[in-house]
Amino acid sequence: MRVAHIETQSVKINQAITIQQQQIDKLKEYKAKLINSAVTDKIFG
Repeated sequence: MRVAHIETQSVKINQAITIQQQQIDKLKEYKAKLINSAVTDKIFG
């Protein structure tokens, strides 16, 4: 029973890590687009 519980929790943790990594990747993409827009004067121009 202990092993099954650990495996279940491990799956949940790995899923959470995957979701967080996806969010980080999207934020990095957004940051790059925002910087590019600012540099090319699309935001304030």
